[in-house]
Amino acid sequence: YGIDPGLIFSFPSRTENGVSRIVEGITHDDFGRKKLQDTLEELRKERDAVKELER
Repeated sequence: YGIDPGLIFSFPSRTENGVSRIVEGITHDDFGRKKLQDTLEELRKERDAVKELER
């Protein structure tokens, strides 16, 4: 899904016999891709803002 390592992000998943796995291969239309990109950018900004507080 192209999410930065260490960034907390929800993924579509399935659980079978107590084992959860991320669902791969889902295709998104333009609207869905834009929303995912917008969310990713927002999370990156929040992460970076918190890093500034740690200094």
